[in-house]
Amino acid sequence: MGNQMVFKRYEIKYLINRCQRDAILKAMEPYMTPDEYDHSSIRNIYYDTPDFRLIRESLEKPVYKEKLRVRSYGPYEREAFYERHDGDFRVTFDENIRYRQVELTLDSDAWGTPILKPEQVLMELKVSGALPLWMVHALSQQRIFKTSFSKYGTAYQGILLTSRKGVLRYA
Repeated sequence: MGNQMVFKRYEIKYLINRCQRDAILKAMEPYMTPDEYDHSSIRNIYYDTPDFRLIRESLEKPVYKEKLRVRSYGPYEREAFYERHDGDFRVTFDENIRYRQVELTLDSDAWGTPILKPEQVLMELKVSGALPLWMVHALSQQRIFKTSFSKYGTAYQGILLTSRKGVLRYA
């Protein structure tokens, strides 16, 4: 079978408030720098079956997930940083995450139903090994704990709630 290599990158998610984000940003100052897309607006179009099979299977936490999406970048909804010295460790802060089922284009205005509370921020730590010790200390000081969070999964749950109110009928 020859030489096979597997790249394993961990994405650890945290739902935090803006004060915690500010404290983490302060702790990051000596170690991290904004990436070239620093502040960006991300628009995803997720493709699924009419009965939402892909997201339903993904929410069951399989070993391998299938996800079909198209992504576009513009200004101001994500802050992204990378580690100065080796660049392997990345941190992103996502705010104003919204979903919609109409006007599904990547060049339209950013609008839709919010999936986070107004003060919430989704922080993602992306690393191929262990977290830097300084970040572990910052998380501990702020009493921040990892969570399981799917943007598309949360949007799907919002769609289900709406459908149960008689507005839409999908899954």
